[in-house]
Amino acid sequence: MATLLVACNGNDTVCRKEKTVLMGVALYKTTYNAATEKFTTTPTSEKLTVFGVDNDSVLYDGTAVSALALPLRVHADSTAFVLQRDTLGTDTLIIRHANDTNFISLECGCFVYHTITSVAATAHQIDSVVVEKETVQNVAENHLRLYYR
Repeated sequence: MATLLVACNGNDTVCRKEKTVLMGVALYKTTYNAATEKFTTTPTSEKLTVFGVDNDSVLYDGTAVSALALPLRVHADSTAFVLQRDTLGTDTLIIRHANDTNFISLECGCFVYHTITSVAATAHQIDSVVVEKETVQNVAENHLRLYYR
């Protein structure tokens, strides 16, 4: 009888890092100043409940946030989220993306990076969405700017 033992090569610092790459979304509020007849945008904090379409996992549960960290699907080219803004209304955010699998090692597996190709949203509470950075490789970055009315 043969026994096979497999272990990491000792330098497993990459293996211990989080492998889920999240898309950063910064929240802004657009307001119109009648006196100056100009629109202004400012960072905002909103009470949001966020969950994925076709996924019952709640990512944010009525929490006041100024930014979101959202996972994109690794086996599909689009991901959709429902964003419920306190009691004001619900919008759907749809991100189309290309996926790029990056092999690390047999022990560590791989990371899936994404390239945002387009973004759309319903306009119940959302004024607009702007792609700030197309390549999603780092959790600490903002990739989208979401503007609320």
